[in-house]
Amino acid sequence: MKLSIVTTIYKSTDFIDEFYSRITLEVKKITDDYEIIFVDDGSPDDSLSKIIKLGEKDHHIKVIELSRNFGHHEAMIAGLDFSTGDYIYLIDIDLEDQPEWLSIFYNHLITNNCDVVYGKQKKRSGSYFRKFFGNLWYKIIKNILKVEHDENVCTARIMTRNYVNQLNKFEEKFFVLTGIFYQTGFKQEPFLIEKKFRNISNYDFLKKISITLKFIVGNSNIPLFFIAFLNLITSILSMFISFFIFVRSLYIDGLLPGWSSIVFLISLFYFLIALSISTISLYLASINQETKKRPRYIVKSIK
Repeated sequence: MKLSIVTTIYKSTDFIDEFYSRITLEVKKITDDYEIIFVDDGSPDDSLSKIIKLGEKDHHIKVIELSRNFGHHEAMIAGLDFSTGDYIYLIDIDLEDQPEWLSIFYNHLITNNCDVVYGKQKKRSGSYFRKFFGNLWYKIIKNILKVEHDENVCTARIMTRNYVNQLNKFEEKFFVLTGIFYQTGFKQEPFLIEKKFRNISNYDFLKKISITLKFIVGNSNIPLFFIAFLNLITSILSMFISFFIFVRSLYIDGLLPGWSSIVFLISLFYFLIALSISTISLYLASINQETKKRPRYIVKSIK
């Protein structure tokens, strides 16, 4: 039985040594036949050189160097594509997810005959602001977007080879990996964990917005149906307002100024048009990305 450990590196130089020592100790509790795959996502620091030096001492290490920064999710896909193990453990290198979960997840997967076991936080970590908007986001996913997605999930998960083979059949370019995890199906079970939280993150506000929009567009058509419904309601409302103004002009003497009605209608339709164009543009951007058929990532070298 071979086990693959997959992680990505981007500005990760402070975590590499500790991660490597902890994950190596943990994987040896399960098997001596393993590989540790580090995917360099165009890291600007010396993370790549540190990993290469480790690889010269340990033949279990495989280094996949991407030609540039493609993004965290694309880099994870690259690692999964090049994994060869019967079981694959995907984990972030920043040590918020614990390498020691590997044995726990593996035992749960074998005992319960699962295809995937993933970490789920008992309680969302971080600031009140982060907790509030995180919980709000998951409620929107479930109740409005109608997407099956567990709350407060972690990157860390162990997967069978069959599951990863089917996961790799998804070829969309405009994607968020957690959405594809659930779209793949199979028997997936959460394992409650307590996750450490670091105040420093490689995900800034704009990246988080980008991930959010990608998830919505890639997993739900509800925004398009919402626009269609909103257009219908607005059309009916404008029709009644127009009829009301017409009736008043027939039965009430004097010229109606009508400024308030005109301004109201113009504002209403401007809002609707702007919202419609913005939402449709996101879906067109997704279609544009898919039709170009560009690769998700480009491998510069494998060491």
